[in-house]
Amino acid sequence: MNKKTFTMEVETQMKQAYADGFRYLVTVYKKCPIGDKGTFVSYHYRITDASQTINDSQFRDFLVFQDLSLLIKKPEYFFIT
Repeated sequence: MNKKTFTMEVETQMKQAYADGFRYLVTVYKKCPIGDKGTFVSYHYRITDASQTINDSQFRDFLVFQDLSLLIKKPEYFFIT
């Protein structure tokens, strides 16, 4: 898991995940043992899968899911520097 900033590589990765059918991305929203804010955790096809991943995690209080279509269209909502 790596902290991401919005670069061409990250944009390409997200667009490829979206093209592969993924619609949600679980990320860290505040510093925790698995990473800093903005760390990508996992991609998911359905919102229920993303939610279940968060609920099952021992770090659930630090995780949130993002809508990939919004991240691709408006990355400034997530990649705030």
